[in-house]
Amino acid sequence: MPESNVLSKNKSRDPDGDPLTYQWYKRAPNSTQWIHFSNAKDPQQVLPQSGYWRIRLVVSDGKASDSEEKEVFVQNKWPTVDVTYSPDPLYEGDTVLLKALAYDADGDRMTVKLERKVNGVWQTLNSQTNVISGGSITHTRVVAAELYEIRAVATDPLGGEGEDTVNFTPNQLTVTGMVNHTPEWKAMHEKAGNPLNQFYAGERFMTEAVVTNHPLKRVTVSFAGDLITGTRLNMTLQMLEKLHPLYHAEIYDSKMGSPTEHLKDGVVNFTFVAEWQNGIIKQDVVPVNIVSDVYRAFDFYRSN
Repeated sequence: MPESNVLSKNKSRDPDGDPLTYQWYKRAPNSTQWIHFSNAKDPQQVLPQSGYWRIRLVVSDGKASDSEEKEVFVQNKWPTVDVTYSPDPLYEGDTVLLKALAYDADGDRMTVKLERKVNGVWQTLNSQTNVISGGSITHTRVVAAELYEIRAVATDPLGGEGEDTVNFTPNQLTVTGMVNHTPEWKAMHEKAGNPLNQFYAGERFMTEAVVTNHPLKRVTVSFAGDLITGTRLNMTLQMLEKLHPLYHAEIYDSKMGSPTEHLKDGVVNFTFVAEWQNGIIKQDVVPVNIVSDVYRAFDFYRSN
């Protein structure tokens, strides 16, 4: 621990030339106790505490004695503090650990605070008093995908203050769904000049989902569309990992292309849902258009 080293210069003398003895004492700030520390003429002494010290010298020639006191001010050394966060990188829904590690060169106990700036105002997350040098305080919270401005402040009993700041923005978790044709049907649609979001009732829907690469629980895709009978067809499948973070599933039901039940023309929806291990759930809804059925499509291609 850094300290103040004081050299005491002694100018005492005896007019008769008698030999002198010396006794040195010190009194710490805010103390009434005098402590003897040397009998040397010009001693050195470490004063480990900031504030006003009293130094007393008692000189004697064996017949008489005299004393004198001086005041010595030891400058307060301001504390320092380091603020960190973990884990890194962070994603929305993760639990962040904030830590403020404080030091005081004088060995003073400190008040240490962790704060976050919200709308331009510092708000206290955690505050503790009587923290020793080398001690720390922490705070945990679940984070969103937004900016976090964090500050740690350490204050000693004399008002000396140290601070440190850190900023971070957790990554957003996303899922993006896609509904594709089989290669054969894609070629037929391209030949007909149809956009890629147009399908024929009875095609197999080749679905894919790209998710943020963070520990996952599951990825699912749900289908919802109306049959020509007026019945609503719903189905949900768990998607399989193709090459993380890419997942896939084939959506098909025989009713979709049945001559008497098939999907009617219009919009059908695919809902892709990703659930991460930290509890965040995101979804992406992808609509596609049913513009005909496979039977009419084959008749068209045969006639053309």
